[in-house]
Amino acid sequence: MKDTIWKLKLATHGSTFVHVPLGYNVLKVACDGGGNVSLWVMVDAGEKTDLVVFDVFATGERVSNPHLAEYCGTAVQQTGLVWHVFRRMG
Repeated sequence: MKDTIWKLKLATHGSTFVHVPLGYNVLKVACDGGGNVSLWVMVDAGEKTDLVVFDVFATGERVSNPHLAEYCGTAVQQTGLVWHVFRRMG
């Protein structure tokens, strides 16, 4: 049963590779109190994990292989920078 919320800090340059329990649900993308682009997911912590890759792109930046990515959400830093988070598929 999905009953646990995980926070995942994401890199704004390069990709973030993380093991997440199968069947997770993205709840929110936002900047945390420290200004880090983060992703909150609901998980079943007892489920087997899978390696998931998240890519973050700034507004105006080219999204590599958009047909192989699923949009997760957008985060705005206090500096005004806007970041868009995608989960790599396939």
